[in-house]
Amino acid sequence: MKYNFDKGVARVNYIKDHHLNFFKIAAIVLTTLNLGVNSFAACTATTLEADLKKGSASCKTYDVNKTIYIRSKVNFDGKGAKITGVGTFKQCDKYPSSKAVFWIESSRNVLKNFTIVTSPEGIHVATGVSNVLENITFAKVCEDAITNGNKTSNSATKTIVSNCKFYNGTDKAIQSNGGTMLVDGSEFSNILRPISTCGNSADGQYHDAKLCRMKSVIYVQNTKFVNSRSYAMQAAGEKSSLLYARNNKFINVPTAFRTQQTGKIYSSDSTCKSSSTIICDKNKTNEGFKHF
Repeated sequence: MKYNFDKGVARVNYIKDHHLNFFKIAAIVLTTLNLGVNSFAACTATTLEADLKKGSASCKTYDVNKTIYIRSKVNFDGKGAKITGVGTFKQCDKYPSSKAVFWIESSRNVLKNFTIVTSPEGIHVATGVSNVLENITFAKVCEDAITNGNKTSNSATKTIVSNCKFYNGTDKAIQSNGGTMLVDGSEFSNILRPISTCGNSADGQYHDAKLCRMKSVIYVQNTKFVNSRSYAMQAAGEKSSLLYARNNKFINVPTAFRTQQTGKIYSSDSTCKSSSTIICDKNKTNEGFKHF
């Protein structure tokens, strides 16, 4: 057999070129992987503060060790990021005061599309009007995932909690200390006490009796409650706090509604059972929603 030298050279060059291409590709892949490792490293609370001002998340994860105060209007899209408390912001067994991830003291803010993995408290809307919390997941509720208002002097009005999810909590998920708020299209699963206004008596092992000088009004609709072992919703306190509820679903919830002190509830839900402070009336419930 006669050897074709030209074909042999061509084959050698072909193999050499492909080997070079292989190493080039391998180098690119390794570089990409290394960049990927760095890109998945958690960012800090300082980065999160900067991203709030920019309006969108630049990281997939944030490690937060301090409260981030929102004192001017922001519109923040978390883009699916996960926020995790670290250090003293990681603990869930003890509940130090004023350790929320976000503390809002302004109006018309929008926070959306992220998960708070764990923290002593999640988001505290201390003051302001028309703040929106949308599509936020609270993977582990410690004390309160969302707190509205200030029980001593100020209130937050027309706060909207939309399409949020709350999981695994031995205390409240939403606490109103004053003002008005709407909970719409959300879900509570394995939360001992999902929603409550501020109460003047001790409630569970984490709260002693406390003064609540501000009236709360909570509106709840199109929301699902699963495995709420104490109650789903409560209106409490000595300032005639109100709670309106309609179109909600209850799964494995022994007590849907509870009142304490001068609190009152209006509901058109099928689980509603009338009492002196719980009014099961569709028309009155719908009328109440018009005032939000």
